[in-house]
Amino acid sequence: KKKEDQTVVYNVARMIRTGVKKANSKKDISGTSPRILCMVYTHSAAHSRIQAIVNTWGSQCDGFFAASNKTDLSIGAINLLHQGPEVYSNMWQKVRSMYAYAYDHYLEDYDYFHLCGDDSFIIVDNFKAFLGGDQINRLLNGHIDSISKMWYASSKRWETERPRPLLLGTPLGVGNHLFPQGGGGYTLNRAALRLLAQEGGLLYTELQNHEDSREDLFIASLMGKVGTYVSDTRDETGAFRYICYEPRLVHRRSGKYPSRFNIAPRYGYAKFSNETVAMHLKDMNRVLSMEEVIYRMDDMFSGKCDNDFYGA
Repeated sequence: KKKEDQTVVYNVARMIRTGVKKANSKKDISGTSPRILCMVYTHSAAHSRIQAIVNTWGSQCDGFFAASNKTDLSIGAINLLHQGPEVYSNMWQKVRSMYAYAYDHYLEDYDYFHLCGDDSFIIVDNFKAFLGGDQINRLLNGHIDSISKMWYASSKRWETERPRPLLLGTPLGVGNHLFPQGGGGYTLNRAALRLLAQEGGLLYTELQNHEDSREDLFIASLMGKVGTYVSDTRDETGAFRYICYEPRLVHRRSGKYPSRFNIAPRYGYAKFSNETVAMHLKDMNRVLSMEEVIYRMDDMFSGKCDNDFYGA
């Protein structure tokens, strides 16, 4: 079973490698690609995970911090205070503090703010290519996609109002609504962060005192109050860029959607886009192996890389 799981992760990594090579071949030579602040929630007992992240994808973000209950500047971890206890069931309050901290210190320094757990893996090259590409540019310029059209009475304002806030992630259905499931994390642009965290913003007028783990659902609820819904982030083939499951669970469905959303379930490897930007990845050994295959596979086969994928 373990060998089968490793094979799946390896195959997914090879698929993503093709997307990264494409993204790198199209890098903007002007150096004006979108700037991303990566924000990871964690706790002191999981700082080894943060070290693995810093050693891999975290260092590729334009900015990075880990919200913890203990400061360790060597890995970008800060003791970020929040309302209520330091427990998973109070994750919403921790996330509120993370967004408030990003707003207070970094609003004008970054274009996008990606929030995820310490069990996520981000492919920053694909991420930047996606955020700087035509699909996002259309949204920023007023395109209302099939998801937002379901709530056109409130989303139509963004056809003309600027700057337009965006909420990006894996769309997952709950009842008659969609939210960005938190497995691989989700992304706000600067305009969305401003609406959330400015004085009198949504973080301070809605759900201020709730203790709950469902931070992804709550973010969707708050953004919906200003006509902003999780965007359709699939690639041109219909494969998902944000993956809320671990690669080893590749044969699970991508989610059940009401037919009106026109989001077909995907199965097996067809779920993963070559342009995947984020995924759930709990095993730290797999984080290191994923990094090796995506970025250093040529060295692996030439003997320059010490990491043995199947032995990790």
